[in-house]
Amino acid sequence: MFFPGGPPPGTWYWSHEARTGNPAMIQAPPAYIPPVFAPAPPQPIPIPIAQPAYAPPVPTWPGWHVPSPQVQKSGEGKWGFKSVNLPHGLQAGEHIMWGGSWTKINFLKGGVKAPWECDPKDHEFVCARIPRGASMRDVLDHVSGGSGKGWALTEIFELGDGKFEQGQTWEYDDDKQGKMSVADAGFSEKAGYEMPVVWAWVRKL
Repeated sequence: MFFPGGPPPGTWYWSHEARTGNPAMIQAPPAYIPPVFAPAPPQPIPIPIAQPAYAPPVPTWPGWHVPSPQVQKSGEGKWGFKSVNLPHGLQAGEHIMWGGSWTKINFLKGGVKAPWECDPKDHEFVCARIPRGASMRDVLDHVSGGSGKGWALTEIFELGDGKFEQGQTWEYDDDKQGKMSVADAGFSEKAGYEMPVVWAWVRKL
């Protein structure tokens, strides 16, 4: 039997076997049915979880705990750092411009002896971010708790195990030293991050 275009899919018909040539009933191949792909079920959208901000480790060494800056010693007053809130806030349409680059300073305050001569636990401690455009007088006005007149700041270098080495000193009452900016004093904006944090001893002379 001859089917123009071939027999319908799945039908039986008389033909001859290809191997022997004898008449035989042969079934045409079934029709091709393309597979049906079911759509994938919707996947839930992951909700990002807020991660805590990076907090650099508080400097410590064996046998010493960082004194709380809230603990006041007799005759030394307060640290004097202003609120982190902008005084009077921002009015509608106002913007704020930060003071350029900043540095990070660990302060040791007061004490009977210099940090390189005694155990640093005898001093109050506070860490602060300082705009590098601020003068040494600005810094001493803050850390003294009022007017920095008669105060001085000495850079100290941490040697480890609570040991320090003396560096340069800037005095409030010296016009040249007092007016010098933190940047001109060499305190890097990378301090505390890509470079070691700056340490300083402040006290009334």
